[in-house]
Amino acid sequence: MYGSYNYRKKTLNITNEEYSCRETARYVFCYDGRESASAAELFDGEELSADWAKAFIGPFLLIAYEKKTGKLLITQHAFGSGRELYLLNAPDRLLFASSLREMRQIAGFEFQLNTDVISKYVCHTFLTGYSTFINGISKLPAFVTMLFEGVRLSESFVELPEPVESAPTDKLQAEYYTTVALSLYEEAKDIEGPIAQALSSGYDSNCMLFMLDKLWPERRKETYSIGGVRGVDETKVAEEIAKTYPNTEFASAYVSQSTHDAFDEIVFRLEGSVAQIGIFLQYELARLLDSHSVKTVLVGECADQVFNIRTYKPIKCEDRFLYIGRNPRECAAYFILKKNRLMLSSFGIEARYPFLSQSMLELGAKTCELNKHKKRYHIEQCMRMLPSEISERIGKQGGATNPSALFADGERIYDRIIKMKYYSPKHCLASAGGPEESLMQYYVSLKSVESFEKQFCDKPSM
Repeated sequence: MYGSYNYRKKTLNITNEEYSCRETARYVFCYDGRESASAAELFDGEELSADWAKAFIGPFLLIAYEKKTGKLLITQHAFGSGRELYLLNAPDRLLFASSLREMRQIAGFEFQLNTDVISKYVCHTFLTGYSTFINGISKLPAFVTMLFEGVRLSESFVELPEPVESAPTDKLQAEYYTTVALSLYEEAKDIEGPIAQALSSGYDSNCMLFMLDKLWPERRKETYSIGGVRGVDETKVAEEIAKTYPNTEFASAYVSQSTHDAFDEIVFRLEGSVAQIGIFLQYELARLLDSHSVKTVLVGECADQVFNIRTYKPIKCEDRFLYIGRNPRECAAYFILKKNRLMLSSFGIEARYPFLSQSMLELGAKTCELNKHKKRYHIEQCMRMLPSEISERIGKQGGATNPSALFADGERIYDRIIKMKYYSPKHCLASAGGPEESLMQYYVSLKSVESFEKQFCDKPSM
């Protein structure tokens, strides 16, 4: 999808083969997201809604144009869309595109690497705010709404539900159970054939599988898990858990040195948006799902952030369009959601996120004081609902796939790093679980920059 908005004429032009489009007598809508039961009422309304989240199930990006006034609204989910919208402010118009490849077609100039952002990319493993790797190109920041009235632009923050202090009552427990069940039901009810789900040995995905079995005990479920050839491997425990359910199949794959061989392909699919080490796990998950012809999958991403008290703390006005590293929602929007949704969509797979429904966000706000920083209340409720043979297995295994699986035994990553084009001893490294893992992450970030420049830039940086 790409298009333009003429500032002087206040006209919109969109070329679209990817997003959904809808036109009424008053408005033109172009959006990436699944419509909710409230969508028709909102789309057909007299005024542009102040809360478009009600029109969608889960992450979304919406472009809405009012024909009479020429106003252009660009808005998104409170945790971001999980995709990018690239922007170019031309002299008389705004150009926008859902991928850099499409932006390259309409930009009218050669792409060159923006080396000023490399240090930030290395530190965070993604680019924050408006920044991109291409000079002259910006992007829609996470959870920001833009409203254009000709040349006039106003920006606002997509707000989360207000936190409410709640006591751990039986009523709240019942509400928690109902909210999880309804969120999963909405995400899975229209899936034809078996229900596919990513499964780990953690609480979130196992909460989902348990609830799916309660909702549709007779339907076939397919579970998919990724491990590492070295280090932490959650697949064994995940398989044991899957076998406790009837009508449930299990398949797994592994991150290995051969995954590293696909580095350029991974960067191409993500367009350099994310370099966090988990991109390799997401790549192998996408390949595994694709090999089983899965077109829609349920994933448990962002539960850690939804059930975290810091997510609902207000962000200072002056920091609203900058990543400051203090709020879990920023991490979710800038890399957790993107590395998953961008990768899966590049394989033609639709990811659905039960923990990002509007009702889940409201539950997160209501239980944030009980969850504190480690989703305590969420884990307590998972433990309460899960059978002991499952919860005991969850307690035995946890953690993400170790990045050492990408490299040969005993290999000195530092020897690779110091030979890389954009290495600098002044870089502040991303914290990634210890010195060795931080070095591996630094290598992945630097190699991502090199690969991006090779694949997306028309001329080398000066």
